[in-house]
Amino acid sequence: MTAELATLITYNPFSFTGDLPLAQVWTTMLQMGLDAVPVRDDSQNVAGIASHRQLCNRANDLGVAETVTLAACLTSTQHREANISPGEILDLLLTHDLPILPIVESERLVGVISRLDFLRELSFHELPSSGKLAVDTLHKIEDWHETDLDCDEAIAEQERSVNGVLCVGQGDMLIGVVSPKALNRAWSCWHFKRLMRRDPPADEPTSISKLARMAPTASPGASLGDIATIMLEENVDAVTVGNATRRVLGYVTALDLLQLIRNDI
Repeated sequence: MTAELATLITYNPFSFTGDLPLAQVWTTMLQMGLDAVPVRDDSQNVAGIASHRQLCNRANDLGVAETVTLAACLTSTQHREANISPGEILDLLLTHDLPILPIVESERLVGVISRLDFLRELSFHELPSSGKLAVDTLHKIEDWHETDLDCDEAIAEQERSVNGVLCVGQGDMLIGVVSPKALNRAWSCWHFKRLMRRDPPADEPTSISKLARMAPTASPGASLGDIATIMLEENVDAVTVGNATRRVLGYVTALDLLQLIRNDI
């Protein structure tokens, strides 16, 4: 691999403690556009990770966010010492469906590695897979959902989909693809406003039609390194592939790229 483990790790990462109010953590995650953050105790020992999706799920289940602490919705995870290889870390992220993996030294949190760090490596156009074309990797779309879904309905459909994306159209016209990350942020904002009774700190559209029309698009001739760059810049984990006439041909997911990166390293 072109990067050593030390260049992948974010040292002294942003983290939470489990005693923080869920409402405060939720607000911060929306403000900063975070997918997951390590959670530690006062001694810097890793207690787990706070996943944006899990946090929103928990708040929704409880029907309240301001009287609950973060400890009520932690995702347990196996942290790793800094002597682990990049390939082993990527295997753990993919096998356990983790957005991030805390890195420890002597049981204390010292850093974190995320899926985004591996996508960034692909965006440098130095890995073998970075030169492959989107048109040779994309998933073709055979069916889609109408635009009148609300956020809860859209999340349910997205969870049932094969590749975790929501394909949206009107009648016999395919409009676009909503990535899991984009849909999760919309869903989170939707429930934040409902439960907190105030506007969310992030200005995210909650209209499924608008999300599909705003989704970033790449040309069929774009390289996978270019696709990775779009994902990083737009904070999405799926990119629509369309031709010059704006006809949607399919999509490429972050998981597709990560699996190819695993073969590269």
